[in-house]
Amino acid sequence: MLALDSDTAVLSGAPPSRRHRRFALGVALACGVAVTAVAPFARIPLGEVPAFIPIYQSATLIADLVTAVLLAVDFAQSRRLRLLAVLAAYCFNGFIIVVHTLSFPGAFAPDGVIGGGLQTTAWLYYFWHAGFVLFLMAYAVIPDAVRVPLQSGLLLSAGAALLLAAVCAVVATVGHDWLPEVIQGGNYSAGIEKGVAPGVLALGVLAAALLWRHRYRSVLDLWLLVVMCAWMCDVILGAVVGSHRFDLGFYAGRVFALIAGGLLFVSLVVEVVRLQFQVARSSELLGRTRRLETLGELAGGVAHDFNNLLVVMAGAFERIAELADEPPRVREWARRGYEAATQGSDLTQRLLGFARRDKPQQQVVDVAQVVSHFEPLLRQALGRLADLELAHAGPLHGPLPPVRLDPAAFEAALLNLVINARDAMPDGGRVTIEVENVVQPRTDGDLRAGAYVRVAVRDRGVGMDPEVLAKATEPFFTTKQKGAGTGLGLSQVANFVRSTRGALRIQSVKGAGTSVHLYLPLLAPGVAPAAEQIVAPLPQQTAAKGETVLVVDDEAPVRAIAVDALKALGYRVLQAASAEEALGFLHGAEAIDVLLSDVVMPGMNGAELAVKARTIRPALKVVLTSGQAGEALAAYGVPEDAPFLPKPYHPDQLSAQLLSLSPPLRGTREGEVAR
Repeated sequence: MLALDSDTAVLSGAPPSRRHRRFALGVALACGVAVTAVAPFARIPLGEVPAFIPIYQSATLIADLVTAVLLAVDFAQSRRLRLLAVLAAYCFNGFIIVVHTLSFPGAFAPDGVIGGGLQTTAWLYYFWHAGFVLFLMAYAVIPDAVRVPLQSGLLLSAGAALLLAAVCAVVATVGHDWLPEVIQGGNYSAGIEKGVAPGVLALGVLAAALLWRHRYRSVLDLWLLVVMCAWMCDVILGAVVGSHRFDLGFYAGRVFALIAGGLLFVSLVVEVVRLQFQVARSSELLGRTRRLETLGELAGGVAHDFNNLLVVMAGAFERIAELADEPPRVREWARRGYEAATQGSDLTQRLLGFARRDKPQQQVVDVAQVVSHFEPLLRQALGRLADLELAHAGPLHGPLPPVRLDPAAFEAALLNLVINARDAMPDGGRVTIEVENVVQPRTDGDLRAGAYVRVAVRDRGVGMDPEVLAKATEPFFTTKQKGAGTGLGLSQVANFVRSTRGALRIQSVKGAGTSVHLYLPLLAPGVAPAAEQIVAPLPQQTAAKGETVLVVDDEAPVRAIAVDALKALGYRVLQAASAEEALGFLHGAEAIDVLLSDVVMPGMNGAELAVKARTIRPALKVVLTSGQAGEALAAYGVPEDAPFLPKPYHPDQLSAQLLSLSPPLRGTREGEVAR
């Protein structure tokens, strides 16, 4: 399963992959090759482009500020102190770029607009590049384990950046006359000769060396190292190899500065998108985990009920054996055993329906009927400590107006709410589910004005304080002990309600309980819910003389029941314990009208057997049967439109399925095709 924690789900904590390392190396090598190619021509004079500086500085400013915002988001999750140094570096860049642009001669005014002197712009350039490096050096030496509070940390970072930028601006303007001369008439060779430019470059080399030690610590460390490579290319071409404003080195250096500013921005955006996809995949996996958790919640109660049913069936069969000479009493005990088996089958089908992994299937339903049908499993989830009360959900209150939703998703949401209510009452209590028709008179946020069916789940448990309530529907947020839940329950409920275009409202008071309201919008008048299909028992119809069924099932008792039922219906029956044994019959001379095969068997499954059987006998009719359903059957290759009989089945259903096959059954032999 994908890991989702505060360390690996952020750029400052995720270790770089081999793909990251290779790409970063490629960018760094490309920068080195470019510098090597341009350096010999760096002092070639080019024409002055007045708009270049404002455009270049604006682009760099935007990239740096957006990068700072993304770094702040990273810090909000990880709270690493060292991350504040990088955040301060990019905030400092943003502040100093504004000052540098306003001071540049010819950008907005012949001598700049902030005062100072002839040396101001050049010194702001050096301060800009040195200050950025100093912050990155601080990042490299601060221990990774140090964490700081969110608000104070952000204020500290922004304050440090603003303070240093202000000091640099004051020194370069007010203190202009005390600074050494580093530029003369646009020529800044003096800055090289006096060691200012080489000194700034040396700082960059030192910062790169410090970052090199941590290049495998995180994706952020790796890309900061690449940023330093591009930054050094800027200083080399623009201030060391180049010698004059608007020569080739000047322009090329600014291009590398823009690359340095954009590298981390691009990598952050790419990683954010990648992490969003990772979170989406993890949410899906954890959603399945939540489904398994809720099934686990049901397991104890279901086991209890099945044990009771088995007691009834075992006792019934024992009494039948003892009362073999008293037919009326035998029939009575047989009826009790059959009823117990039917109840077990119904419970199994409800579990399969809840656990199904099919795609969402929107249906027009009566919500009260869905709640009533799901009531037994809800009671199983509550256990014996809590009681369940349904209000306005029974047939005595009449049908509610229809809504469109996925019944399985609604049942999952309802079960999540009931389990949460139960957990909120450790000493037991009552959970109330109320279903009613309501009218919302005016729009309130995402709850639009209109008619709704409102499903309310109430408990009198521990409740939530306002701070917890505000985060209740956030994914992965939970107040339960570690390992007791994924924190996806209410998040999944909220997602379900949004899928219906409805709204979710939660009311809770600490110590007084919680009420969760699901507002499900009504459909337009005249749309009726799908009628529940109730199939009346069909009279058993016997087979025509000579019709033969090949029964394939690896479970001998189940196979024996099918064989006995088919013989009672007048069919001639062949039986096989495996697909391989069945193929022997199909290759033989026996006339066979229909293949009745279980799907899930060792070796070749029933769907694969059906394909081979149709190859051998193209006119053969096939009926598949299984206790599984939905996507689980699709995994075995069972087509959606294949004749299918779910287990357990009654002889009436078996008879009806066989008689529904068209055209009428007639015996087929190997290689024979339908006419």
